[in-house]
Amino acid sequence: MQQSDIAIPILPSRSVNDTLTFFRRLGFEGKIHSYGDYAILTRGTVELHFFNHRELHPAESAGQLPQDWRSSRWLLLTGVAAGARQSGAPSLP
Repeated sequence: MQQSDIAIPILPSRSVNDTLTFFRRLGFEGKIHSYGDYAILTRGTVELHFFNHRELHPAESAGQLPQDWRSSRWLLLTGVAAGARQSGAPSLP
């Protein structure tokens, strides 16, 4: 089987522990790695990496970039709504 090109985002997190809890409730699996505050989460073929950035202030951080440079991530996942309903709506980390 030929491997497709992939992109794996490495995203900042105010708390890798809270982020791990949040994404587990959405059906992701993963752990914080022993070499530091870094987590790798997977769900099917989706893979996300997170690193601790305790000083992150999302509302302020986005404002530091020019309007056209602001970034976001779209995750289009099937079955998330049903899983979230069963376990209760997760709060954002």
